[in-house]
Amino acid sequence: AFLTGDLPNVWKIFQEIHLWMLYLEDEEDQFVPFDITIETYRDFNRTTANTQVTKSITSVTDFEKVITLKNTKARAMAVKITCSTAKQCPFLTGMQWLISNNYKLESNRR
Repeated sequence: AFLTGDLPNVWKIFQEIHLWMLYLEDEEDQFVPFDITIETYRDFNRTTANTQVTKSITSVTDFEKVITLKNTKARAMAVKITCSTAKQCPFLTGMQWLISNNYKLESNRR
């Protein structure tokens, strides 16, 4: 799904993605280090990635990752998160976008 920030006809600057991986106390002993790859796709394009970043999660205390995106304007952004470790599904408990709305609402009339 593409994030449009409620107004798909307004240009925005998608700046960052914050990811959280919080574990409960009884799950900490089951933790396995892994790498995640984050790809973003702008303006409903599903073939060419706008940003591609790989982050390593090394321990349960390494629970927050900030991904800085390419500073380009877009109307919508999609994110794809993949894990490189076989049979390991990362436990993502939260995701937050930092979006700058520096552009005005455009008229759709001709």
